Amino acid sequence: MTAGRGLWLTAALAALLALSVAVWHHRNPTRQVVRRFASLATLIDKDAAESPIQAAIRSQQLQGYFTNPAELQTPVYGLAGALTPTDIASQTMSARAFFLTLSLRFQDLHVTHPSRGIAEATVTARIEGQTSTGDAVEEIREMQCVLHRESGTWRFASCKLVDVLKK
Repeated sequence: MTAGRGLWLTAALAALLALSVAVWHHRNPTRQVVRRFASLATLIDKDAAESPIQAAIRSQQLQGYFTNPAELQTPVYGLAGALTPTDIASQTMSARAFFLTLSLRFQDLHVTHPSRGIAEATVTARIEGQTSTGDAVEEIREMQCVLHRESGTWRFASCKLVDVLKK
């Protein structure tokens, strides 16, 4: 084997290894769930320049994030019970209308997979924004969510707020 051929073979093996790692990383179910949370946060975010058309597009996209029905237990926000994705999107967009700006961030996300196609997640949700009357809003909530993989997409099947004990 010549030096040039050996170098080519080494480069080909390195490229194959890099491709394998990239495919594994992309298909890793925990990473997919983490990306789903990040994508949901981006969809909920709102800036002052958002148009009604942009809001309507976000509402349509939001429906694809939930199973039909999805169980929500967030009584603080007026969402409780089994709701359709359309109901969830409608309620969420109505709530967003009260804000000039809104930011949702998920932190401390812990994901487990009790069985294939199911993910359980515990996460801290941080909500910041400014209401249409100019009041600042900042809330931190602990949530537990269950996601189901349907047709290759992770969808939220249930979410509930968790009461955090205070000292």
